[in-house]
Amino acid sequence: MEVTDEHTADGKEFSKLVNGAMDKVNKVFGDSAYDSRDNFSAAMGAEPVIKPKINFTGKSKG
Repeated sequence: MEVTDEHTADGKEFSKLVNGAMDKVNKVFGDSAYDSRDNFSAAMGAEPVIKPKINFTGKSKG
């Protein structure tokens, strides 16, 4: 595990955390800071339970 400072975005560290524990977890939980395609893909082998970001335009990016 790596400790980062306040200048590092949490979402960018998600894949490092998940990859280190993939053989031990069934679900991966995260708040809206982790809502990205990359993070949903990083959870392969586990069910991603990530709160979506609020989208005021109503348009989906996929």
